[in-house]
Amino acid sequence: MIVAKFGGSSMADAEQFKKVKRIIESNPHRSAVVVSALGKSELEPVKLTDQLIKLSQLKSNKLQYQNELVKIEKRLADIKAALALNVDIVELLKPIQSPQNNLTEAEITSRGEYFTATLLADYLDWQMVDAADFISINNHQIDYDLSLKKLNQITNEKQHLIVPGFYARNEQQQITLLERGGGDTSGAILANLLDADLYENWTDTSGILQVDPRIINHSRKIYELTFDELQELAYLGIQVFNSAAIHPVKIKGIPIQIKNTNHPQDLGTRVVLQRAHPTDITGFAGKQNQTIINLKQYQLNRDISAIAALINCLRSQNYNFEYYQTAADQLTLIFNQIEDQELCNALDLIQQQFSNQLEINVQNHIALVAIVSESLKQHPAMTGSFIDKLDQSDINVKSVFQATNDIKVVFGVNNCDYQNAIKMLYNQA
Repeated sequence: MIVAKFGGSSMADAEQFKKVKRIIESNPHRSAVVVSALGKSELEPVKLTDQLIKLSQLKSNKLQYQNELVKIEKRLADIKAALALNVDIVELLKPIQSPQNNLTEAEITSRGEYFTATLLADYLDWQMVDAADFISINNHQIDYDLSLKKLNQITNEKQHLIVPGFYARNEQQQITLLERGGGDTSGAILANLLDADLYENWTDTSGILQVDPRIINHSRKIYELTFDELQELAYLGIQVFNSAAIHPVKIKGIPIQIKNTNHPQDLGTRVVLQRAHPTDITGFAGKQNQTIINLKQYQLNRDISAIAALINCLRSQNYNFEYYQTAADQLTLIFNQIEDQELCNALDLIQQQFSNQLEINVQNHIALVAIVSESLKQHPAMTGSFIDKLDQSDINVKSVFQATNDIKVVFGVNNCDYQNAIKMLYNQA
């Protein structure tokens, strides 16, 4: 069985619906489909989700929202007419149309996926199963046992299902949204529940590139990578796949295939537990505008209570670090860039947690440049050669972060050296 998820660009208009239908029908094993809300197209420059958010805000502020509703109705009606569907658009819109229906913003926003799934189910003559009827969240986590129980109560066939992505139901029985890009997560959850053989993620790109195309045009494509490598690249800003969608399929070893709806013949990128050629460099990524705070004190690593109190204190003030690294006498924290006054406040909070003398070194306006590869675990000495290459290119390495058995090495460089550092490492790999 294949679970296929189609993103907003794949569901943008009637022509995209036709492509999706051809893809689904080309393989009988594609028996469960998750969809995002209608995305942007040439005639529709705004995502349906954003239209619904705007409508929700107008309604909550008791402002005129009928014009926005008319735009949404026309958009759905155009697809209905082009595909000769039987969906009653007026009936479909009733819950968000009435001023008396005090729907939450999450409920209104989720209708983008719901409307899109309803249209596609009609087009394919498949069963539409509402995600809110079975995907359950308890204590901010997916409850897989309860979700599977509910799914089995709805359908025993587990065949030819259309499911709207991006939302679920929480323990208060309210519709709650997954994080942006949560359609990927919904697809991964469904693949997990159905014990799928493969989870396909259809988008508008033919897989993942080794480098952000805004930095290097036509960089090499990644044909295969591991779940852990994808997790690291997604965390560092690769936009093709939502990092929260990795865990549901990883725990069952279900491969992911990232494909292009507009070019379905392209191989795309496959995500697996173990690569066939783990010696290759997988990808290069990074983030600009970071702040590095290095704390040094004799036997700092033994002052666990102070370190824990420090971290909790910083988090309570919304200073959430991206990375940290410890050594015998040092603790290094990396944050999204903290500006001057906030930085002073953060340093005061740090100082308050330590009674003894504490050396604090701050580096601001730093970029992180990461190399991701399973091969780094077997060959940690590779890091030295990367540092040499950066040094030969007159790129000053401010810091290096690499834990034991880590599949990435992260270099801190000046913001102004960010793109040059990635280009140099890519060209030398």
